[in-house]
Amino acid sequence: MKPQQPDQAYRAARDAVLIAARQTGADALGEDVYWTLGSLRQLLTSLDAALGSFGDGLVDRACAGELTNVEGPFAGDPVESALTANQWLDRARTHLAEARDAADNAHIAIAGMARSR
Repeated sequence: MKPQQPDQAYRAARDAVLIAARQTGADALGEDVYWTLGSLRQLLTSLDAALGSFGDGLVDRACAGELTNVEGPFAGDPVESALTANQWLDRARTHLAEARDAADNAHIAIAGMARSR
């Protein structure tokens, strides 16, 4: 069986997150609130890694001549396009680090919390 391509995996992950995100009120918490928030923290970490891998791969493929820009602000210069995109992805990763720190603090705040019976 052929492994799932990254774009397919990212779309499947997005769809799963959207299903969960559409839950409201108490339904958004899941059965174990601590575990649910921990999973959201891990999602931020995984997204950070995915953005880093994508940006690095984009630059590598552009430098190897495997990509081209036929239009847009970097038409004819795929290397500069990839480098600029990677800079923006790095900025996104910086903001993700801030979000992870905030989620870490929220996770600490609910340590030991469980559904009352």
